[in-house]
Amino acid sequence: MKTNIIEKIKNDAPGTVYWCTLMGECRVIGTEFLGKPCIMVESAKPNPSNGWIELTPDGREYSKYEEAECLLWPGKDTRTWDGYGEEKGLSMSDVFGFDPMASVDAMISCVKGGA
Repeated sequence: MKTNIIEKIKNDAPGTVYWCTLMGECRVIGTEFLGKPCIMVESAKPNPSNGWIELTPDGREYSKYEEAECLLWPGKDTRTWDGYGEEKGLSMSDVFGFDPMASVDAMISCVKGGA
């Protein structure tokens, strides 16, 4: 199953540096081109002659090559998107100062005669 990298990076700060196997350190400069979802990537070391490349939402260079590999990664030594971005979300404890679901579980246990 291919990973939708656009969903993984949507909450990243502008200017976040990633790793592209074609250009090394890079930045995402857009996630849509001419009305279609894509990942627009430029080198993190800008050079006017470098330009940018367009990748598919799952990080491949061409969508017609289904067997092609992902070219965009969280870092040079991090070649997986599994779990990426999940730590950036707010937990219930962050929002409420406590975990309301734990409180609900405790109430249910108490009603059922538990301690």
